[in-house]
Amino acid sequence: MNERRGIPPERLGPGDLPTHGTAGAYLVHEGRLLLEKRPRTATSYPGYWDTPGGHIEDGESPDQTLLREFREELGVALRSFFLAAVRDHRDPASGRFYRHWFFVASEWEGELQACEGQELQWFTLAEARSLPGLNPLIGEVLEDLLQRGWL
Repeated sequence: MNERRGIPPERLGPGDLPTHGTAGAYLVHEGRLLLEKRPRTATSYPGYWDTPGGHIEDGESPDQTLLREFREELGVALRSFFLAAVRDHRDPASGRFYRHWFFVASEWEGELQACEGQELQWFTLAEARSLPGLNPLIGEVLEDLLQRGWL
């Protein structure tokens, strides 16, 4: 497996570049990780536990997307975050090829709320690592962050 891309080399063609981008964050507080359950009707990664975040819009940088998505989806303003990983991955449900920008965030202003009807839940890091239905890409990056001591 091509670790940088997160997809098997045989699925890549010459010049195959991601066509979509997302920015999401591992939001940590007191040793717990906030995850959201994606609806089964979602067009990408349906039914998985995932990091909060969303699609990068034209003209946005990944960090601008992260700030916007946290305001829209969770009702909070992030105050402290850093880029932790970038992975390319083809969504098995939609077939779209994504570049995912993963951040770690630990400080925010406001009260967390599910503004878009999503299911939110805090997990210990051990619970998150073995969570049934965890997006495999989220699990892969989580393991990397834990090995680096960033969570």
